[in-house]
Amino acid sequence: MSDRFPAAQRALKAAGSESRKMRPVTVETAYTAQAAFETMMGVFEASRFLTGHRNANTIEINGSAGSIRFDLKCPNGLEVLNEGDSGYETVLVTDPDDPYSDHWWPAGHNLSWEHALVHWNHEFFSAVADGSSHQPDFEAGLGVQCIIDGVK
Repeated sequence: MSDRFPAAQRALKAAGSESRKMRPVTVETAYTAQAAFETMMGVFEASRFLTGHRNANTIEINGSAGSIRFDLKCPNGLEVLNEGDSGYETVLVTDPDDPYSDHWWPAGHNLSWEHALVHWNHEFFSAVADGSSHQPDFEAGLGVQCIIDGVK
């Protein structure tokens, strides 16, 4: 077993050899977590095999003043719902005012996840070249890992 997951290794050792036997997986992968923030609460859920939503990598944030929703299957837009609106409006990243629009196809053409990687690399290497800071940085990544560790 890899040493990349020390907490899992400790749990397996504590459980004894019976837990290390290979068995068929009979449940779908899913989780839920609740979080308390300073001014609100959060509910996180994920499932690898949710019926009708296979590989739907979506993020949705709902609040009293509106909601936003992002779906990796439609990476060109962010759905925005402001308080009082009757439905979501899709804000496209391929609109002419997007900071990367002059590097890609004309407005309305689809971009995909690999374009985002090009953008991230551009931002990172530009920061390295001019000596400025880059976000996300190591501290932000560590913060995310601490949150993930806390959910376990």
